[in-house]
Amino acid sequence: MWHRTWDSAAAHIGKKQATTEELKNYVISLQSYFRGEAIDVGTMESPIRWIDPKVITPVPIDIACTGPKTIATACDIAERVTFAVGSATERVSWAMETALERIGKTGRKTR
Repeated sequence: MWHRTWDSAAAHIGKKQATTEELKNYVISLQSYFRGEAIDVGTMESPIRWIDPKVITPVPIDIACTGPKTIATACDIAERVTFAVGSATERVSWAMETALERIGKTGRKTR
């Protein structure tokens, strides 16, 4: 289940890239679904009926990020954030600073 905002591969299958807002809405729906809530799938609502979220913990969502908008969104809604910024120290530092700044603004708890 991939929903990408950054991957130009979407163009190769005739799709446009998703916006950061579309990513956010998709992840929020997916998290609801994993909690056993019904989600809108077009013409109907669909829950996961065979998984009891009280017994099986919902799968943590990890968002791979390359830019500041996606990092901010991931910090707001995802259980995990992965940086896809390369291995250069300055890029990793920038991504961490961007994430920590966002977390500081929202007051979200970290481990």
